[in-house]
Amino acid sequence: MRPRRAAALLGLLGALACASPAPAAIPRADLGAAPPATPDAATLGVADELLEASGLSRQLESVAARIRDDLRRRHAASPEAADAIDRSSARAFDAERLRAAVRAALARRVEPAAAAAALAWFRSPLARRVVALELEAAEPGRATELRAFVAGLAARRPSAARIALLARLDDAGLATETSLDVTLAVVATVARALEASAALEPRLLELRARAYDRMREVTLLGMLFAYRTLADGELARLVAFVESAGGQWFVNATSEVVVRALGAAAEETAPEVARAVRWTGGRTRR
Repeated sequence: MRPRRAAALLGLLGALACASPAPAAIPRADLGAAPPATPDAATLGVADELLEASGLSRQLESVAARIRDDLRRRHAASPEAADAIDRSSARAFDAERLRAAVRAALARRVEPAAAAAALAWFRSPLARRVVALELEAAEPGRATELRAFVAGLAARRPSAARIALLARLDDAGLATETSLDVTLAVVATVARALEASAALEPRLLELRARAYDRMREVTLLGMLFAYRTLADGELARLVAFVESAGGQWFVNATSEVVVRALGAAAEETAPEVARAVRWTGGRTRR
């Protein structure tokens, strides 16, 4: 891979890694299992309720919007390139299109008992509060508040017990892993569109490994901010759900469908981004 193109990809990886973390409800993909048969209307209804009750529909929309913004900002060094990337990414990362793909794929993975347990949690008062806090923390206008919160942590350090709970939540929900998986899906598709190389895949995996510690830190800080009004006991109940059979089913079911959907969208828009990089000689915006 040429140095300038490699720099462009590293820049995108850094931009996404330092953005707000992907929600804990979007975990790492497990691509091994083949999807079951086409679901019926009742199962599609279960998938609809899960997407809405968990906040995943809105979270998916915000993650897709951030990816679109990063693609344009990092690679559109001319107005023409910006317009081309905007047109391509608007189609590929359209919120309703992504939601429809995730809904259908999630419905094919519904296991009745596990899905019922997950829905029972998401219908509870605490879960509704948790989802509201997650959506509120992810709003673009919260960036300044988040920075102020992080700056104040030196003076009011969280307890070791609270940090341990959040670490368990990150591990069970695979939040850090998924942030990296989504990032790598975008970076890899742009890299492959730029230049095919036998050395590309090991290089991308190396980039992922190098970004892990930073992403883990960003994820934990994001959780501290999002859940700052939850008592330790409430946080422990959230962790217990995510670690339960129903929670783990939800984590793994949503993981594959979300990463696949975002990866497919990236595949669709990657050629336009690659052309923008070639037009500008690999330059990216800072």
